[in-house]
Amino acid sequence: MNLTTYKRNTASFVIVVGIMTGIGIISSRNLLEYQKNTRWVTHTYTVIKNTKEVILEINNAEIGQRGYLITGKEQYLQPYDIATDKIPKTLQVLRQLTRDNPNQQRRLSIFESLIAKKLDSLKITVNFATNKNLPLALQRFESKESQKLLQDIQMLAKDIESEENHLLKQRTIEMNISAANTNAFTIFASIIASLLVGLATVFTNQELVKRKRIENSLQQASEHLETTVRQRTDELIKTNQQLQTEIYQHEHTLNALSLREKEFKALVENAPDIIARFNTQLRYVYVNPAFQKLTNILPQTFIGKANRQLSLPEEFSRIWEYKIQSVIQTKQENEFECRFPTNSGIEYYHARLLPEFAADGSVEFVMSIARNITALKLAQAQLIHDAFHDSLTGLPNRALFIERLERAIALTKRRTDYKFAVFFLDVNRFKVVNDSLGHTIGDQLLSAIARRLETCLRSQDTVARIGGDEFTILLNDFKNLNDITFVVERINAVITSVFNLNGRDVFTNVSIGVALSKSSYNLPEEILRDADIAMYRAKALGKARYELFDSTMYAQAIELMQLEMDLRHAIEHQEFIIHYQPIILLETYKVIGFEALVRWQHPQQGFVSPDKFIPIAEETGLIVPIGYWVMREACRQLRAWQEQFPTSPPLTISVNISTKQFSQPDLIEQIRQILQETGVEGRSLKLEITESAIMENTESATAMLLHLQQMNVQLHLDDFGTGYSSLSYLHRFPTNALKIDRSFVMNIGVNGENLEIVQAIITLADSLNLDVVAEGVETVEQLAQLAIYKCKYAQGYFFSKPLNSKLASTLIASGLNFQSN
Repeated sequence: MNLTTYKRNTASFVIVVGIMTGIGIISSRNLLEYQKNTRWVTHTYTVIKNTKEVILEINNAEIGQRGYLITGKEQYLQPYDIATDKIPKTLQVLRQLTRDNPNQQRRLSIFESLIAKKLDSLKITVNFATNKNLPLALQRFESKESQKLLQDIQMLAKDIESEENHLLKQRTIEMNISAANTNAFTIFASIIASLLVGLATVFTNQELVKRKRIENSLQQASEHLETTVRQRTDELIKTNQQLQTEIYQHEHTLNALSLREKEFKALVENAPDIIARFNTQLRYVYVNPAFQKLTNILPQTFIGKANRQLSLPEEFSRIWEYKIQSVIQTKQENEFECRFPTNSGIEYYHARLLPEFAADGSVEFVMSIARNITALKLAQAQLIHDAFHDSLTGLPNRALFIERLERAIALTKRRTDYKFAVFFLDVNRFKVVNDSLGHTIGDQLLSAIARRLETCLRSQDTVARIGGDEFTILLNDFKNLNDITFVVERINAVITSVFNLNGRDVFTNVSIGVALSKSSYNLPEEILRDADIAMYRAKALGKARYELFDSTMYAQAIELMQLEMDLRHAIEHQEFIIHYQPIILLETYKVIGFEALVRWQHPQQGFVSPDKFIPIAEETGLIVPIGYWVMREACRQLRAWQEQFPTSPPLTISVNISTKQFSQPDLIEQIRQILQETGVEGRSLKLEITESAIMENTESATAMLLHLQQMNVQLHLDDFGTGYSSLSYLHRFPTNALKIDRSFVMNIGVNGENLEIVQAIITLADSLNLDVVAEGVETVEQLAQLAIYKCKYAQGYFFSKPLNSKLASTLIASGLNFQSN
């Protein structure tokens, strides 16, 4: 190569280097711009990520707090504590990241303020729950303000994310433009460089031709070397790939093991159960944090020590050492329950001990898992309590009372000097309180009565509620009847005092039956039955009193039960008959109708008095089918008489309607059906209804009476003056007549008693345009007084006793006329 060629090539090289240097500088600037845009994109992603982390931690705090409020377990507060610790740090990062963006700084300031309010709200709610004010904590947690605050935070976070997403789009576009510019310029520079190199190549081509021969000689050696290098490179690449695979697999295994270890540690460390490991010397080698919450001892303090060295309860330490030794010796797992005393009371745990074996098969460690079952134990105790106590009053129920009564009976078999008594109490007029003041007041009254009864007894006695308004008392180990009298007097004194319930004064009293212990009692139901019988005797004799049981009461109860059974049999086999007592128009002394009176022809006892079986029929509800039968049979007989003995106006029939029958919802329909079946017109049927039946529910009674009036059925108010005598309601009832009770009529002719009452009733009826029927007329004097006061109708033995249908037909055929003497 000559000097000229050398200089020319050198100049070309310098020019190429200069151009390439300029291209490199420009490419570097484009690359730096691209890197800058890349950092801004990463920065924007970081802002969005941190904003989402704040919202996530707020939600974690909410979830942890909800778990704590619902379960009361403090481990659920861990997410809350982590969140409240992490949120300020994340906000600090956000402030740094958005310091060049005023809009974001303004949003972030509002965002931080809302989050501070939310954290304060969560903290206050936790304090309420910690201070045992769970209802207020739940109310604050679920309040609309708390939910709105969370919604505001989430909306503002979306605004921040929206702004950052907008920036992200802009910066992504700028980054892509930078990348495109860099690539374009690089390609352009490469083309220029190639052209320059091409020119240099032309200049040096001549020299290259000369060197061609030298290079050809070297080519063969180079190709041989290249082949050798390629083969060796392939071998190294293959070896490197295999090594990379092995490294990846090893790292994957290590990561999986690390993840499993973290998961296991997190599970054990955060488990609510107490988890520990012991060596064969009964010393701790591991405890989880749950044990610290129970004992207030740091976990590291346990390591290397036995229970007795940690000042744990002696009984707890002794049981655990014995159980662990048993597992080591038997190589079998063991389960048991134990107690652990704390400042707040006894806590119960179910423990499970699991052996961990060494390579030689011996037990190397023992793992224990203890679960708190205090809530379960308390629930079981509550279930047992609920099973034997009344839910309303908290008193023992029938089952617990029977159990204690069984013990008392058994004690009388062992001790001749031991005596007990059973009281059976029934609250009088409790139904009136329930119906008039409502069941809430009724329940409050029962609870108040329970509390007062408890004050009348000793600790060894038992008062129970066995249902409804009935209470029982077991008086243990009394000395004589004076003790019984003393307790009864105390009960009457506290129960008859006024009860103030929701601002209302309520008065009541109780009827008490008392059965005394005796050797013949073997079952608690027997003495409870006898006390119940005595209580019913007390109610029958006037209520608000007590009666001691005697054997005659039981005989009477058996008799009444048999009578009830016979009464049901009588309904089924139609053993009833009707007697008819004539009703007289006093102006003419003619029979204008009859009152139908039911009679029972018992197959063994003969005629059973209505006074004997009607009360039982009323009590058992059998009066309803009996009443409908009487009405249907009386109407059938009346229709037969009207066809056989036509009169003007037609004969009428009076039928008594019991209180229970009057309260039946289908009464109107039943009466309508009976009238249709028998062909009797409504005006010929007179229903006798007592004041008590009407006054029990005046609104429904008035509506029912109006229905009957629309059917032209005559309505008579029976036994007037003996019931409520509520004159303020009388004008509202669509009645046709008043019946003066026989108790007022029977004495008016002897010494003038009851004259004013009878006169007042007749005057009242006349002012209301009502007829009057006097029942129980037996003497001329009574009849004369009734005539003086212008009573319109009368009935009684003076005219005729009740007659069977045949004799009543004979009476009608004779002319239906009674002459006044």
